[in-house]
Amino acid sequence: MNFVFINPVSKNMYDEKELNRFISAKGFEIVECKTDWIKKVIDKYKQRVSSANKTVMDMRCPFAVQLVKNSFPNLDVIYPPIEPILIHCAEEISRNYGDKGNIFITTPCKSLAEYGNALKLQNTVFVRGMILLKNLTVVCKKRFSAKVRSLRAFFLLLK
Repeated sequence: MNFVFINPVSKNMYDEKELNRFISAKGFEIVECKTDWIKKVIDKYKQRVSSANKTVMDMRCPFAVQLVKNSFPNLDVIYPPIEPILIHCAEEISRNYGDKGNIFITTPCKSLAEYGNALKLQNTVFVRGMILLKNLTVVCKKRFSAKVRSLRAFFLLLK
């Protein structure tokens, strides 16, 4: 069995019914998290910030964190051990489905895919959402959304 977690960034770019139908037709079962990881991660940040006496770094983007560390090695900030929301979701899904088949976790970017794959979760592969959907020859209608913030994305939606 093949399972797939479509991250909300990728999911919101497509018509949900069509995406679900297409993914199912390709032999994948779409899985979701039961835990509200958004709330849990926000609560972790709130707790860490409330007790901090200096800037707390947002750890949700591995690329940004590494860029800051490399560019400003002496920067006096706290790098809290808080995993990105997507990683928490993937760990939960891996625990629940890792022994039942292959799991594909879609990510909005390359850096999260690399970060996730380095964890070597059981039968779990992280792949950029757009790459997975392109590889499956997705033909779902893209949904025009107010969330589109770049001209490139806007023009891609018009095609």
